[in-house]
Amino acid sequence: DGAKFVLRYQKSRNVAGSILKPVGFQLETVGEQGFVSWSEFKVTEPADQTKREAEKARKLELVRDLRSQGKSYRDIAKETGLTAASISKITASLIQQKILTETEGFSGEKGRKAIGLSLNRSRFKVVGVHFTRRSFSLGVFDLGGALYDSRTELISPTQGGLQCLRQICSIIEDYIEKYPEIAAIGMAVPGPFLKKEGRISVMTNAPEWQNVDFKAELQNIKSRPVFYEHDANAAAMAEWYYNTFCADKSTLAVLFADDGVGAGIVHNGVIFDGYKGYAAEIGHISVDVNGSRCPCGNYGCLEMYCSAIEIIKEVKCGLSNHPESSLNQLYDFDELDVFAAAEAGDSYAIEIVEKVGFYLGCGIINLIYAYSPSSVVVGVRMASGGVIMMESILRTVKSRLNDEITRGVEIMFSRMRTNSMLTGAATIATNQLLLNLSSYIADIDEVG
Repeated sequence: DGAKFVLRYQKSRNVAGSILKPVGFQLETVGEQGFVSWSEFKVTEPADQTKREAEKARKLELVRDLRSQGKSYRDIAKETGLTAASISKITASLIQQKILTETEGFSGEKGRKAIGLSLNRSRFKVVGVHFTRRSFSLGVFDLGGALYDSRTELISPTQGGLQCLRQICSIIEDYIEKYPEIAAIGMAVPGPFLKKEGRISVMTNAPEWQNVDFKAELQNIKSRPVFYEHDANAAAMAEWYYNTFCADKSTLAVLFADDGVGAGIVHNGVIFDGYKGYAAEIGHISVDVNGSRCPCGNYGCLEMYCSAIEIIKEVKCGLSNHPESSLNQLYDFDELDVFAAAEAGDSYAIEIVEKVGFYLGCGIINLIYAYSPSSVVVGVRMASGGVIMMESILRTVKSRLNDEITRGVEIMFSRMRTNSMLTGAATIATNQLLLNLSSYIADIDEVG
């Protein structure tokens, strides 16, 4: 196609002497008008990168396993399969920064007392932020995930995205005054969220957010770093971190259905976010290629059939044709009222809930084929869908996938008692803090 590849080398010494090592290549694109452009690509070392990612995952997994109670070194080695040297390497910086503490009194062999590790949960706190099209929530968490303070505010229809973000910033500053040990902020952002650029590409029913530059507005708040994550990825990390039913799953998929619909994937404790940060943005896959056009530009998007906002729109649109429905007795209602009516036997509500379950099932089928998860968790508002919805989901998946594909794959509602996206935002901040101690801790100690 008129493209030329030019490999670049640099001299590198080893035991045998000087060798030429490829470090990158340039791509020359030539079109009808002649020379067009050069693009440079760096050669990465896949093995080294994979090793580093594995080391990060082991560190986070170890902290996760210590959040509820301490463990002896012997038990840690037994449960993780790590050697004593590996455990020391992973925990050295955490012990030095007093995030982990060596503690005596654990049960050892033959009744002897053993030394182990405990998580110093109160060493630092983090702020989690989650916002939707209709509201935003903030929470102050310790390193073990305990919630100390929280606040939820409705977003006015006339309130612009930038104004809302500045209100969030003001609340965070108040929290830092109250809890000076706050070391980082994590924000769960609806998507598709372009993580590298720090902005939302598309936010259906809320176009005012699309031009907001998150990084420019919230780069640092009182010298505290701010970390951003697509909200579905944040929810997936929270499920992996705190849901005991998901802790040992190699590949976890979380399908969230709130004001929007999306999914997050965690593989061996690491978020899979793709090139631009919004992998598994399943809310914008077509479930009806001839359906109505979505603001994202696609047609018949999943989000248009099973988000909380669309559920209410559909119920209200057809309610006049169902005078027998108990929902007519309510002046106003939300999706939780629809779920409750379905559980109480309201035939119109049952019809709606089963339809939502069908489309969620279609979304799960796509997740299973794309990512081969060992578990799929349906979270946020649809997690309250009840037996009727789950039966519809499972019926859809079973009727459209063969047994060999679905064997061993668990599908469940989220069992988290807190807002998984808010908790996930805090988890993202905690994890980034733990993985970059030298970059942040000294500054926070000095400021705090």
